[in-house]
Amino acid sequence: MIRMIKWLSVVLVLSAIFGTPARANTITAATCLQSDVANAVSQAATGDTVVIPACSSGVSWTTTLSVSKGITIQGQGIGQTVLIDNVPKGNSSCGAASPMLSLSANTFFRVTGFTLQAGAPET
Repeated sequence: MIRMIKWLSVVLVLSAIFGTPARANTITAATCLQSDVANAVSQAATGDTVVIPACSSGVSWTTTLSVSKGITIQGQGIGQTVLIDNVPKGNSSCGAASPMLSLSANTFFRVTGFTLQAGAPET
């Protein structure tokens, strides 16, 4: 019995030290505009989810959204959150091209629930 109490005490101490639960937050962008999504991304920490509201008629993005942390960016579903890529693409040799979404190569991320439409012509 004493041995079991000692063992349980050790388990309790170890779980208090190392058993901190992970807590992920959900941050909802105010609109589908790139600036509002960028603001929500800046508030997010690794493991959080940034939710973009529905904008089924489509919203044009003209600047790149840069993400450098392991987050989920989640729309309301295909056909519900429609983002139109109007970030300048340069010419056919890809000069000065910019992506709509720039993600860090050293980070795990998830992007889901969107319809992405091409909109920017070559310049």
